[in-house]
Amino acid sequence: MKSFVSKLTLICLFVSGLFITGCKQDLIEKSLDSVEYGSLVISNGDNANRALDFSAITQAEITISGYEMEDLTQVVDVTDGAGKFFFEKVKAGKNRIVTVKSNIDGVQMRAIVDIDAGQTKQVSVTWDTTALGNVFYYLNKEKVNISTVDVSKVEALIPDVHACYVNAEQIAKDIKAGTTSDLYVLAAGKVKVSAIGCDGYKVQVTDPDSKIYAVSGSGSTFDAAPGNWKVIITDSTGSFNEQRDIKVESSKTTTVTLVIQSEQPTDCIEIYVPINNAQKFNSVWAWNGNTNYTGGTWPGQKMTTSGEYYRFTIKATSCEIILNEGKDGGAQTDDLEIPQPGNWLWNGSSFEKYNVGGGDTPSISVSQPQGSGGNDDPDPSVFKVYVSSNSTPQLWAWSDSSKNVTTASAWPGATMT
Repeated sequence: MKSFVSKLTLICLFVSGLFITGCKQDLIEKSLDSVEYGSLVISNGDNANRALDFSAITQAEITISGYEMEDLTQVVDVTDGAGKFFFEKVKAGKNRIVTVKSNIDGVQMRAIVDIDAGQTKQVSVTWDTTALGNVFYYLNKEKVNISTVDVSKVEALIPDVHACYVNAEQIAKDIKAGTTSDLYVLAAGKVKVSAIGCDGYKVQVTDPDSKIYAVSGSGSTFDAAPGNWKVIITDSTGSFNEQRDIKVESSKTTTVTLVIQSEQPTDCIEIYVPINNAQKFNSVWAWNGNTNYTGGTWPGQKMTTSGEYYRFTIKATSCEIILNEGKDGGAQTDDLEIPQPGNWLWNGSSFEKYNVGGGDTPSISVSQPQGSGGNDDPDPSVFKVYVSSNSTPQLWAWSDSSKNVTTASAWPGATMT
């Protein structure tokens, strides 16, 4: 992984000197209905202080929005994190919002600028301008006439913290309602890294507090700023370098799971249950017909610990299982069927096939923040499954109401695309 040094300047190299110049006299046009327009010029910035490797940034999406104007969006080609582009026919008005989003980081930064006919304006889009820009962005979404909003009064409501921790949406709602509150500082979210067979790998989230965390068998949990970022995974040699989108929400936990693929056992069933599972399951009762694999006396046998997981081996190629708290009257699952040998992971409601230990390439998955909600979340009845594999895998899935929810009619399920 290339250098990630600065704690505060994830996007600074890209836009710390991003200048937007408006309304040059020779570029002003008037339509027949006397609507005035200006133009914006985006010029190169200072690349000296960015934490993320800026050579990987090849494009940026720039959007200009405001009251009673259509959004203008262009994708800009950039070199070494900087570029130059012209926006023409931007409708004149106060408090226009400039949003800049890079193609690599998942970072959005904002600023506001007045577009005045016949004058030249300049604005820098940085983290320092982003909190104010975010408030105006949400005011605009709330259909507030932001051209009449007093900028100084908005600035007085913004707390002295990094823009990522400013609850700009709440500030905008309170301005619209004519109220104030003490809910303007967001708490950090948490990122939990769960790994098996991936010692020596490193993980980093591209938020402004970005640090590199070494992966170990015991896993790790660290704070991250709320927002939509990338999580970058590398090995000790730098030959493996992959990214995934990650959503971090205030006071919630997003889990990144790394698993080195291996061959599945063919003569037994290995089950894995997260130690911190919500039901506090630590024991297993397993059987097939008249054969019991867990001692024959309820509640069965305690599972052993392996890193962040309980683990138990069942000498069978298929069986039924009940997970339980290891005591009479404790929580337990319904009867769960495991139809074939291999590694199986408890996901909180059922067992799923699991790759663990011994290979060369980790599979990577990122969860939604625990307890996540809101309009930006995916439909909970529809979800996508991603698998990192050198060959095309097949998928078998079921629910409480159906033994098969794939498009295939029979085992081993649907071929993934």
